[in-house]
Amino acid sequence: MKQRVIIVCSLVLALAALAVFGTELAFAQTAAATGTKLNLQSGPRVDENGNIVKGQLILTATLTTADGKPVSDQSIRFFEQVTFMGGPREALLGTATTDSTGVAAIQYQPAQKGTDQIVARFASSGDYQAAEAHLSLDVNEVVAPFTTQPVPFAAVGTGLSVAFALLVVGACAVLLGVFLRTVIGIRAAARPAASRVAAEVPSSGLAESRR
Repeated sequence: MKQRVIIVCSLVLALAALAVFGTELAFAQTAAATGTKLNLQSGPRVDENGNIVKGQLILTATLTTADGKPVSDQSIRFFEQVTFMGGPREALLGTATTDSTGVAAIQYQPAQKGTDQIVARFASSGDYQAAEAHLSLDVNEVVAPFTTQPVPFAAVGTGLSVAFALLVVGACAVLLGVFLRTVIGIRAAARPAASRVAAEVPSSGLAESRR
């Protein structure tokens, strides 16, 4: 019995020591990770000809260490803070990877005028601590929603389809009328012949009975 108690106590102490050691190790790893800073900015989008694209912006996040060194090959996620079903939510706008200068950028097209709250977030990695940045963006220009233009001759194509359908229906109606008239004519021609046969059969039968 004493041996069992000793074994159980030993296991409890071992588990407690492992938990404490694991916590200290995780804390040490977190403390050893390099601190980071994230800077979020916005600017107009420019096409290949150097012209500003109306209603479109570029969101740029720059990830650096605490002492200002760029951090490359890290994933940055961009969010817009919105209100949905009565509560605040974050809508994912896109994800980009930092380049050699620590810069990650995505295109952004606001849906409506007003103030947009943008968040850029970097999740912690094995070597770097997490960081995030906020940007209050005043939107004064919005591109109207894209509307499709009517295809040329689309109405003509629809009219041809309707005309073809009417033609098919008319042809079927004519064929049905011819069929019905033929059947009625055959039945009408068959009635006098049947009447004559019925009239001749009794008279011939009576003559044979008299013989």
